[in-house]
Amino acid sequence: MHKAALLSALVFFAVLSAHGQTSKGVGVKAQPAARGVGSRGNFPRFEILEAYSYLNVDTAGHPTNGRNFNGWESSATYNPNGRIGIELDFSAHDQFNCGGVTGLTCKQLSFLAGPKLAFRSRKATVFTHGLFGGDHVSSGFLGLSRAAVDSALAVGGGIDYAATRLLSIRIAQVDYFLTAHANGLSGIHQNNVRVSVGVVFTLGKGR
Repeated sequence: MHKAALLSALVFFAVLSAHGQTSKGVGVKAQPAARGVGSRGNFPRFEILEAYSYLNVDTAGHPTNGRNFNGWESSATYNPNGRIGIELDFSAHDQFNCGGVTGLTCKQLSFLAGPKLAFRSRKATVFTHGLFGGDHVSSGFLGLSRAAVDSALAVGGGIDYAATRLLSIRIAQVDYFLTAHANGLSGIHQNNVRVSVGVVFTLGKGR
């Protein structure tokens, strides 16, 4: 938990320090506004992610099997300027025959929101984010089911490559994904890892 709090604080203060700064390219000299999405004063107003997602589940407080889950991630980001964004994030993962038990299905659904900090060049965008919200887990076997909702946070980042003016490729996104199932944040929690790759639709143009 100390590591999670430290990572969250670093993201928060990084966003505050970036507020009011001019959006410049990372590693390249800023270009005139008409030349590209990453150039000064020219950035996508909205970014929508559709991605495949892998979740490595920490089984603290749970059975020791069934650590690898597959699923999807979707997010929407509104960018008031070229550096700072506000992100809504949803992801879902599942595993059938969970833990090697035939007929047992395990599912996970997260709903998160928070600040996103981007560093843009003409073709590449490197970003970091700190997202907070909840996580819903459920399991079902022979018509019986059990579910719970608890707190969650995700801290991480990734890189996008602009294939066209309206479409980017999320080359990689890696998040430390903390969930507080079992006894909550003050007790047993899970240190998970989420990895996603997909496409980003870039809509609108900010100046």
